[in-house]
Amino acid sequence: MNALHKSTLHVDKRSCGMFESSDIARLLNDMQESVSFIQGYKPDSSARVVQGSLSAHPQTAAIVLAGGVGERFRAAGGKQLVQLGGKPVLTWACESFDAVGDVGKIIIVCPEHRQAEYKKRAIDPYSFVTPIVFAPAGETRQESAFSGLEYVDDDFEFVVLHDGARPLIMPSTIAHTISTVKGNIDVDGAVVAYPAIDTLKIVERGFIVGTPDRSVIWNAQTPQVFRTGVYRRAHCAALAEGFIGTDDASLIERLGGRILVVEGSRDNIKLTVPEDYQLLCAAMSTMLRSTCDSAKQCDSTAEGGSAVTSNNAAKRGSDAACDSAEERGSAEERGNAVTSTSSAIATSHATTNSSATSNNVGESPKIAGEHHHE
Repeated sequence: MNALHKSTLHVDKRSCGMFESSDIARLLNDMQESVSFIQGYKPDSSARVVQGSLSAHPQTAAIVLAGGVGERFRAAGGKQLVQLGGKPVLTWACESFDAVGDVGKIIIVCPEHRQAEYKKRAIDPYSFVTPIVFAPAGETRQESAFSGLEYVDDDFEFVVLHDGARPLIMPSTIAHTISTVKGNIDVDGAVVAYPAIDTLKIVERGFIVGTPDRSVIWNAQTPQVFRTGVYRRAHCAALAEGFIGTDDASLIERLGGRILVVEGSRDNIKLTVPEDYQLLCAAMSTMLRSTCDSAKQCDSTAEGGSAVTSNNAAKRGSDAACDSAEERGSAEERGNAVTSTSSAIATSHATTNSSATSNNVGESPKIAGEHHHE
């Protein structure tokens, strides 16, 4: 049992009233070691955890939204180019879409004045088989999505939207979500999400006025897949009526569209605030270590397939540790984590500048909430 898993067992004592302050300290130490490992990781330039794939007649275009300025992340230059496991965060996300054969085009939406920089540092140094183009970001996430949609050719029947700051999305999740829409002719789209675990409160003017039924609340993530024609019409209607949605699916929902939910993984973490960096490092550290261990046991022919298998298993194993740190740490320890993470991010950014699941389909749309331009 590795250190991360041992720490998770210690943290779980809290639910039984046996939680000790040393447990969270041990977990934070393990996570800091993960940050150090990830920062020092130097991948083989030709190696990939997942391999690129492109079918003869792809039907889906991918829009990767990387237009957020990352104000909450507090890192100069934004978060998309922050190094994670030897690669920019944006690169990891794009590689996952590159590994899905049905994705025939990847459109990266980012600030126009940074397109050359993103291309030079996140795309050109790596091997992609899927055509990649850039689109200018808008003032809001919705405007950025619409800008990316303008670059989707008419022969793509489906479009998938994804946050460029979610580097741990699995190709299998992307493919399954696309297949969910393709396999249900009476639906307009599908959204990756996971059931809410926290008790939510409705608050007005500082007072709690209600507690919604948690069983019908889901936390929406990306990718979100839609029929291209329906998505275009939804954007046009929103523009004409001045409607600003909280996510892409909300544009279709308001028109009566049918959106399915696909259960995703909680380690599909979005890099938004400094604490997220440590959580991503913990998950990525476990994934890469497992991949490296597997590679030693495989010959060069079987190496690629084993890496992908290890990736799935390792990421699921690290999920518990990340969740424990995020949900169960005290305010003081979380504050320490933010301080150490900010330092780690600064180091990572300096390094960057120096170098150029088993998913289940729900029966009907569920309430979900995840809506930041960043």
